[in-house]
Amino acid sequence: MSHSRTPRRYVSNPLYYWRSKGGKVEVDFLCEFTDRIFPLEVKAGINPKSKSLKSYDDQFQPDQLMRTNLLNLKKDGKIRNLPLYAISRLNTLSATV
Repeated sequence: MSHSRTPRRYVSNPLYYWRSKGGKVEVDFLCEFTDRIFPLEVKAGINPKSKSLKSYDDQFQPDQLMRTNLLNLKKDGKIRNLPLYAISRLNTLSATV
């Protein structure tokens, strides 16, 4: 787990991301909700494929994997897809999909 260097005025908590040991895959953010850590992959388009979420899941087996992109709100197995426009509601929506 690595620490991101984002200016303090934009976030209230430190931001973290995860990179595989070989550095070939990386999860954009690690989010903590109710004492659990969830990986969050951010995609700008509609292609939801993510090698990094699969790699993280293989290594850590979290309860859920989260992805945000241009697709609608839905659950696809362990992956919870959140539309980009709803990212400010991540904490709430991660528990309801």
